[in-house]
Formats: sequence, structure tokens, C-alpha cells
Amino acid sequence: MLVRAGTPVTVVAGRRLQSQPAVLGRVLGALVIGVVVTTAAQGLVSVLSATPIYQAGRHYREVEAVAETRVPDQASVAELEDAVERVGGAREVIYNARGLVVAAGSSPGEFSFWALVSTCEELRILRPEVGQCRDDRAAWIPASRDLDLGTPPRGTVDLFSGEYDETTGGYGEPVLQLDVSEKDLARVPGVPAWQETDPAPTLFVPRALVTQEQFWQFGQLEATITADPRPDLPAELNAEGIDAHIGWTAEDFAPYHATIDTIRLLNLVVLAVGLGAFLLGTADLAIGRRQEHARLRLLGTPVGALRRAHWLEVALPLVVGGGAALAIGHLVAVAFVETGNRGMDPGLTTHLGLSSLTGPMLAVVGGSVVIAAITSLGIGAPLRPDHIRRA
Repeated sequence: MLVRAGTPVTVVAGRRLQSQPAVLGRVLGALVIGVVVTTAAQGLVSVLSATPIYQAGRHYREVEAVAETRVPDQASVAELEDAVERVGGAREVIYNARGLVVAAGSSPGEFSFWALVSTCEELRILRPEVGQCRDDRAAWIPASRDLDLGTPPRGTVDLFSGEYDETTGGYGEPVLQLDVSEKDLARVPGVPAWQETDPAPTLFVPRALVTQEQFWQFGQLEATITADPRPDLPAELNAEGIDAHIGWTAEDFAPYHATIDTIRLLNLVVLAVGLGAFLLGTADLAIGRRQEHARLRLLGTPVGALRRAHWLEVALPLVVGGGAALAIGHLVAVAFVETGNRGMDPGLTTHLGLSSLTGPMLAVVGGSVVIAAITSLGIGAPLRPDHIRRA
């Protein structure tokens, strides 16, 4: 097709492509296979990156670290804040209480609903998936994803401490009684699954409706500490004598992180070896064609035409082969991801977009440019007498 195009550049490039030895074709074939493998590997990277543990770990390392702990009494508040100050980098320490919710005049049971006593500002940290909060009314946070967990009580309700009293065999007297809003709070769409902390219905009770004395009557408080990004804030607090946690440890995150880094490193090695082999093969051809360059230049072929023909000769196989490999590899990766999505919770499903091709595409394009540039350096060199005699 190139030879029939008729222009000097395409004729030279086409004839050279026709005369390429089989060894270079095998090198290009190996490179294409490598590109398919590395592109398909992006599907595995995408699945691992979408896991809640990996997303949470990356958030704590790059955006904001979080830790949680229990505060048994008011004296422990000062102890916690001293430890947080020693660790450094703290942004905020917020306290919330949890109690049991029952209809007025009833007693808590095994399946009673929970109440969260906090402020709207703190709720945005504790429950990022909840919106439309107001500090002047108690309202229910509905169950996520339509879980069938029963109907929460409406109207007037009693709030009990969440601490079970073994001496009396119950939860004591109600801490307070209040009216529940008929309008529920809303769940904000688009929040990552790992940030949805409680799928069950929960009654949000503003701190403004609770006195300080009532706040402590709920029993142990829960403290949430936010700080500058770091790998393991709970471990730092534990070293200061605070029993802190986030539901998982840095060791849980490490295998995901190591696997993703390993896949990316192997991708880089495969592409580097493939492009390097193609570079050596093309360089050998360029060196062996000095006699042909001399003959064409003696016939009046401009150096610019020879150089453009060389770029076309090198770039065309890489563009065609690399493009086909990227497309095939992407289809393999998409098939892998979509197969893994079957039966999964909608909040945890992963869809592989074209952005996953960015890395392999940049490697192929960048490598092609480097190979063409390096192997075209001697095309415009002055002709020596031996070149002219051989031509």
C-alpha cells in the first residue's frame, strides 16, 4: 500500500518494510505480546485499587489519617489529648456518644436501634455518606441499600445508655426523652463504599438537645482523631498508651500495595525489554543501510525525504502493532473485571475505563519516538569515499 502511494517518502519506507528480516518481525511480535499482557494487567490493578482497604489506606496516606478510640470517663479526655499532641499533626478530635432508642415507655431489647449523639459538623467526618443534617432536630439516618432491618420508632422515643448493667440486668433509666423528626436524613450519592460506616438505621441526636451531664450518662464516649496523612496513626497512638484502631491495620493494606507496585514494575520491565529489543533490531538495520542511503543521495534523494521515510518505517509497525495490542489487552482486562463484578455489591463493583490505557500508551508512544530518533541520527551524515565506492 505504501509503495503504491507514489510519494518518495512512502515508496522508500514501503520497500524497506517489505525487505525487513524475519528476526525484526519476531521482535515486534514479542513486543506486541508484552503490550497485551501489560494492558491486561491493568484490570487486576483496577480491581485491587477498588478494594475498600486499599482505598482507605491510600486516603489515610495521602489525604487525612483517622483513628478511633474509646473514652471511658472525663479524666481520660485530657490523657487522650496529651497523647494526640505528642504524636503531632492532629487536625481535630471529636467525641460522640451512642445510646439505644426505643419507643416511649418501652425497654431496650436485643434488637434495639442505636442513636448517635454528635453535631452536624462532626457528622460530616463520622458519616460522610449522610447529608441534610440540622442541629435542632433528631432524625433517622436510613439503612443503606434498602436493608430490611425493621421499622425505627417514630414520634416520642426514649434514649438509654448503651452500657448493659449486669447488676440490674438492664440498661437503667432513660437518659432523656425526645421527639423524632418525621423527615429522615439523606444519603449522599457517590461516597466510596469504605466510608459508609453503618448500614443499619441510626438516630442522629444533635448535641444541642443533650446537656453535658446527659452526654456522659450514655457511657463510654467514642473519640475520632483526624490528622495529617501518615501510614499508621493508630500505631502511633498505641505507642503513647492509647488503644486506637480504624477497623484494620497497616499490615492489611501492605499486600494490596505491594501487589499493585509489583504489577506496575513488571509492566515497566516487559515494555522496556520489548522496546529495547526493537531498538537494537532497528539500529542494526539502520547501520546496515548506509550503503543504500549513499546510493539514494547520489541519485538526488533529499536527506529530509530519507529521514521522514525512516520515521514512517519505524513508527508504522509500532503504531499498528502497539495499537492492536492495547485494544486486545484492554478487552481482556475489561472481561476480567466485569466477570469479577458478577454478584458483587453495587457499591464495590469496578468498571475499567480507558484511563487504564494511559500508562501502556505513553510507554509505547514514548518508546517509539525514542527509537525513531536514535536510529535516524546518522541519516544526514556527510558521505565518505568508501560509501560512494560501494554505492
